[in-house]
Amino acid sequence: MSPSPLDVAGDLLDRVDGEAQVTVVHERSLSLRFARSAPTQATEVDAHSVHVLCVVDGHTAGATATTLDRDVLDDVARRARLAAEAAARSGQGPYPGLPAPVDSFAFESPPPPPPQPAMKITSAARDRTATKPKPVADGAIRRIAKH
Repeated sequence: MSPSPLDVAGDLLDRVDGEAQVTVVHERSLSLRFARSAPTQATEVDAHSVHVLCVVDGHTAGATATTLDRDVLDDVARRARLAAEAAARSGQGPYPGLPAPVDSFAFESPPPPPPQPAMKITSAARDRTATKPKPVADGAIRRIAKH
């Protein structure tokens, strides 16, 4: 099991030099592709995206990683910092700085709802779906085809 995004962000933020913001996104999804009412392909996504924003003398720079590997994240933070420092060599920038940190808050996804029981098809519903469509007169088909 991977660490929570809040833990990853806090750990990396402790290791970044200077003023910085770390954003971690954990995406989890599952989609199915159907053919003739049968599942033919399942696609599962369980991905992380980590963005590090550094501010130096009113200039900002960012770098992104799609892994939680500690060495890679340290390198991403270093690159963001170096890019911000390079931009700051041109003089004071217009960015006023990051807002003050909040004590803590996390956006946790609510648990999924409990599974609902499958619907039962009643005999009346089955009878309605079993009726055959009324045949269309041959002349009606020809009129539609001419338009």
